[in-house]
Amino acid sequence: MRQRGIRSVRRGKTLVQYPDVQVVGAMKMAEQRTHESTKILFIHKGGNQIRGMEQCLLALLRNINGRRIDPILVCTNEALVNEARKCNIRTFLFDMHEIMIDGTGTTLPLLRYLKSLWMFGKIIREERIDLIYCNGGLPCQTAVPVAKLLNIPVLCHLHHVSARRYYYLYLVRYANHVIFPSKFTSDYSYGKAGITGEVVFNGVNTSDFQPLIRREDSLRRFHAISDTDVVIGQVSAFTKLKRHDVLVAAFGLACQELDNLRLILVGEGPERKRIEEMVRARGLEGRIIFTGYVERAIDYFQQVIDINVLASVEEGLGIALLEASACGLPNIGADCTGIREAVRDNETGYLFTKDSMAELAARIVELAKDPQKRKQMGLNGRRYVESKFSENDYVTKIFEKIFSTIERHSSGKGRLIPGE
Repeated sequence: MRQRGIRSVRRGKTLVQYPDVQVVGAMKMAEQRTHESTKILFIHKGGNQIRGMEQCLLALLRNINGRRIDPILVCTNEALVNEARKCNIRTFLFDMHEIMIDGTGTTLPLLRYLKSLWMFGKIIREERIDLIYCNGGLPCQTAVPVAKLLNIPVLCHLHHVSARRYYYLYLVRYANHVIFPSKFTSDYSYGKAGITGEVVFNGVNTSDFQPLIRREDSLRRFHAISDTDVVIGQVSAFTKLKRHDVLVAAFGLACQELDNLRLILVGEGPERKRIEEMVRARGLEGRIIFTGYVERAIDYFQQVIDINVLASVEEGLGIALLEASACGLPNIGADCTGIREAVRDNETGYLFTKDSMAELAARIVELAKDPQKRKQMGLNGRRYVESKFSENDYVTKIFEKIFSTIERHSSGKGRLIPGE
């Protein structure tokens, strides 16, 4: 007779009883099922924009058909919810209250945090989830306590590095397995908090992101850009780490040598007002364009930008650099963090000493004067992305990690150690 609060699950010839949560199914077991899919709960916390992290998650959700996976998305991002629903993904808009201990930024909303845990656990129990996929480190703070209580594995895709305390505060080190987007992110996380995992490079859909046979000029005309202008562009959120101030200063220096340069800054964020004031103070209003947030950055890579820049001092990898390369553009990136893995110096573009305005300006002038070099670096970049950063490889490897994490957890082996 079935006991109340106990659920029976058949595994081969054995009937096993568990508390009223679904037991994790292994990859081989999932493949043997004919009418049942593995349920994965994707969890994300971030601003209401589609940026690199969100694009990586959407790549998985768009390519989930035929993989015997039943996905559910829980997130705080309405823009991400709308995109996921276009892929027929079931979604929940969900308030995730975080515990933050960071000097003056300390917040301890304990009651709201506990309520978030209770509501999250309710979703997991009702949906009978097999694995929780945290898109970033912060969601682990909500996912890990509930997962440990309900005996469900957690896979964390750690897109960005953090100060040492956050690896503990966000509970990242207690996830069953961690995926990194670059060797830099992996090495940094191990050095700071002893966290191990596996590197899976972010992927770009090279069928969408590709050079146009002939550029359309409507978007350039919209921004009053002439055919003879050489357009420098940066596609990123306006945050201090992205170093828009360094780019604007370098652009001003480059304009002293060339009078046909334009700079277009694609994105939105808290630093935008300060950068606009800087542009006005330097008298560059007629040369620099602020687009605000755009849903289709691809249009700017394909139709507007001639030289792509990322002056950021911290990137897990820098997916905007890969997208630009896929569209046949040369890149100029700061010589630091994961950017070093996205740009091959002197081949797909240039690396410059971070925060060096003079060096960045010199590289801008050099490429602006040499359209043939821009074309060759763009071709090299396209080949580099196709060989190492394809979306198909990225998606395949991520789902392999999902199923191997489930299998390992169900066999009682605990945390996955790379190379085993």
